[in-house]
Amino acid sequence: AETLWIDRDVTMGSLQNGFGSQISRFQVVISTPGGPLSITGGHPRYADHKHKLGKLKFSPMGLGCYEQNTQIGPWFVAVNILPTTELVDFCFLRISPSLRSLDTGSGDWIAYRAGDLIIAIHPLGEKWEHATIEDQPILKIYGRRCGYLIHLTRTSPQQLSAYLRERRVEFRPGNETTRVTWRDGDNRELEFQTVPARDFPGNHRGQAFIDGKPVPFSTAIYNGPYVRLRDKVLEISDGKTGFVIDVSGKLPVYRPLAQRP
Repeated sequence: AETLWIDRDVTMGSLQNGFGSQISRFQVVISTPGGPLSITGGHPRYADHKHKLGKLKFSPMGLGCYEQNTQIGPWFVAVNILPTTELVDFCFLRISPSLRSLDTGSGDWIAYRAGDLIIAIHPLGEKWEHATIEDQPILKIYGRRCGYLIHLTRTSPQQLSAYLRERRVEFRPGNETTRVTWRDGDNRELEFQTVPARDFPGNHRGQAFIDGKPVPFSTAIYNGPYVRLRDKVLEISDGKTGFVIDVSGKLPVYRPLAQRP
């Protein structure tokens, strides 16, 4: 499952794709006059999918080897549950050095600014520090249960300290579950499984709902008003205009949706 939050000059996206993932799960991309700026994060371990450590090859972008996450609008929360066999007891955020840091008035929050956008970060773990990984500046967060809460806001820098205090973030690792709570108008609470992510049993697929009705994923054939796949012909529309990709012949054929036969 993928989640995107898009504003006029920023996109925050995240991915839930089971465990043992060898890809990045999260990214913030900000458009600026000087070019795009980004934030990524995760654990530096490449997954081998065999429950073996092997030789560690660090990923400077951060991977989802041990990560459980969720995104709610401009809020993203990730928790890495590290097994006792994992020698690297931290996760990290790779933050573009072009982002300007802001004083939050709190030792619990770190903030950066791009134009009128503020990226507020609350580390979740035993301790954190600024460091480098393969010559890349990172925010390093330690602990067998470590992660971060990230919030995008356009609150003014003068009001930022009071604004963040009102969020009241709590990180509560437990024997069976690890909880993260905060306030965003209402109280929000997320619960993560405390067993190491790569050992988590059961079905890892999320369940999707539209208007309260479950969306079935039992078939890969789409048949909706915006995406339709039938007989090797893919139609994509925004409800007004669209295009067709026809791979029923020897070569793909592209055409506007209005010209479909």
